[in-house]
Amino acid sequence: MNDDIKKNQMKRILFFLVSIGLLVSCENRDELNTRVSSSFNDGWKFLLLNENQKPTYDNQGWQNTDIPHDWSIESGFSETSKTGGRGGYFSGGIGWYLKTFQVPTEHIDKHAIIEFDGVYKDADIWVNDIHVGHHQHGYLSFFFDITSFISKDSTNTILVKVDNSDLPHDRWYSGAGIYRNVRLTYVPDVHIPVWGTYITTSQKSLDTAAVHIDIAVKNLAKNEVPVYIITEIIDANRKLVATHQSKTQTIKDSLNLRQNIDLTNVTQWSLSNPYMYQARHRVFVSDEEIDHYVTSFGIRNITYTKDGFFLNNEKVFLKGVNIHHDAGCEGSAVSNWTMYTRLKTLKEMGCNTIRLSHNPHAPELLNMCDTMGILVIAEAFDKWEVNSFTTPDGRWTVPLPAFGFKEHWKKYTTDFIKRDRNHPSVIMWSLGNEVVEAAEPLGVEVMSRLKRLVSDLEPGRPVTAAIQPPGHHPDLRPWEIAFNMDIVSYNYQSQFFKADKEKYDFIILGSETLPYYTRDNMKEIVHGGEHYLPVNSFFEAQKHAIGHLIWAGIDYFGEAVKPWPQKGWENAPINTAGFKKPFFYFLQSLYSDKPMAHIVVRDMTASGVVGKYGWDWPVVKSHWNWEHIEDSLQIQVYSNCEEIALYLNDTLVATNGKKDEKQGYFAFTAPYTKGALKAVGKTQWCTSLRTHIENSRYATCDKA
Repeated sequence: MNDDIKKNQMKRILFFLVSIGLLVSCENRDELNTRVSSSFNDGWKFLLLNENQKPTYDNQGWQNTDIPHDWSIESGFSETSKTGGRGGYFSGGIGWYLKTFQVPTEHIDKHAIIEFDGVYKDADIWVNDIHVGHHQHGYLSFFFDITSFISKDSTNTILVKVDNSDLPHDRWYSGAGIYRNVRLTYVPDVHIPVWGTYITTSQKSLDTAAVHIDIAVKNLAKNEVPVYIITEIIDANRKLVATHQSKTQTIKDSLNLRQNIDLTNVTQWSLSNPYMYQARHRVFVSDEEIDHYVTSFGIRNITYTKDGFFLNNEKVFLKGVNIHHDAGCEGSAVSNWTMYTRLKTLKEMGCNTIRLSHNPHAPELLNMCDTMGILVIAEAFDKWEVNSFTTPDGRWTVPLPAFGFKEHWKKYTTDFIKRDRNHPSVIMWSLGNEVVEAAEPLGVEVMSRLKRLVSDLEPGRPVTAAIQPPGHHPDLRPWEIAFNMDIVSYNYQSQFFKADKEKYDFIILGSETLPYYTRDNMKEIVHGGEHYLPVNSFFEAQKHAIGHLIWAGIDYFGEAVKPWPQKGWENAPINTAGFKKPFFYFLQSLYSDKPMAHIVVRDMTASGVVGKYGWDWPVVKSHWNWEHIEDSLQIQVYSNCEEIALYLNDTLVATNGKKDEKQGYFAFTAPYTKGALKAVGKTQWCTSLRTHIENSRYATCDKA
């Protein structure tokens, strides 16, 4: 990618981060009569009280804070924490957030909508000491109309209680607090509600497309009014490319409009050119513009067959990772810059797909995937109605978050789909992950009902749910639930890809795969190195599945598989600070089309060489400081080149024209001699690519 393309991509990212999905005002519009949306992140106070009784506003313990805010990450680690290793040894508690605000004079006749992108976990909101509402799903965005609770001519007080005291509360690190953005929006009586638009596209020819827009309109006035909407389509260069005006209709309480707009000279959204459009919807009542709303979208088509996934009629193998929502020392209050740099590093690795495990992630992350060209498998839930499970080996009884799925599944699913369905990066809806009841009739019933709802809300994408290894019910596989989804997602079951595809006509996704080992036992999960073979699951996925997603892409707090002081997952290719491990380069050799090579040396003297768990990566080092080793050393070169020649102090050790068929790297053996190792790779694209490691230095890479 040349510098001009990089600069243009960054401009697009910055532009859309400001405008995508935000209710922004358009130029030369009278904001006195239209909606205004602004950040509500600044000027809060926080109190960790751990009491259910509301605190007094003059309590001396209030501390100034801004949102996003995660008090768990600020609390530090405690070996005695009830969250244990699964929660990263962090604390919970009950936190209180307080803010005062006044309604600007120009907005006193409008309705006030407050939006929370994420509060963990149980949230209660009061405005001027009146309870507004309760929200239980800690990862899902929500909003309330607070118009009837606010004073138009005096100072208002908003109080938010966040209860995260029921520990342990999740299977990984969740964070605690108002950890995502908050917005306050003033809208007129007649307006487009939050998540009130739905855009689909259909390609008519190579350079023409039809844009189909469904728009919901609400009327909170007491009388019927005539309404019409003008939609303007803006391209990525901010040029107006199309306009459409709907017919005038009378609206009483609500109205749903459909607009169909033909576009010419279109640019498709793709991985190499993630081209984004905007639809600016202008709402008119009696020929007066009273509201506006912005929806971003991309023009692309996706199809799935047994032969693979196709984007714009081109086959794309889904090469990617799973990621959790936290980010090292930032906890769950992740900055935009951290999100961007992490995605950028994953793209550098060759990753084209991420699965958002196991809950809705921040809207900003999806915006970035839209503008960076990264495919997304969006996941709504981890578990469903069963609130705990015991691992097949009996090592853990794991509590699950009580989000009220049984009572609120329909609202949760509806909000999840409506919030994210306009993102072109989203290619699949995952409705569950290793749900406990998957092998039972209840699991089939829940899956069927979820799928029907999603198909009604958004029929353009397939539905899946990740199925766990058959440790609990080995004789029943494939479970009946697999026949009730469009894509069959298998976690750690690459040994079944070929047989199930042929026998059951499944379209299979390797939704979670082991980085290095695969199980040789087909009926049960057994933790222990002797039950794992060093066979790379990537090659099985390439032959029999539509994608291969490693668990996990980035280290995270929680799910520590070893005792204190380990505080989280440490087996990803990228650590919590964003640094690359040797595993990164191994995956890059599989995922990336750009010629690369990286040398590592296997440390056979280190503990944990094989590793107790299938997710472990062998202990390898990217240096050539081995004075203490008398025997020959195992040298691995991770590369996508066709041939590797290894040199020790410019003397040829060997030339290897074939990777290890099972392990996926070039293997060499050489005695230790002080100096430098150099690998020279050859491909049809690159006549000579060199990488080297030497004494007291880490790997560098140069091209001839």
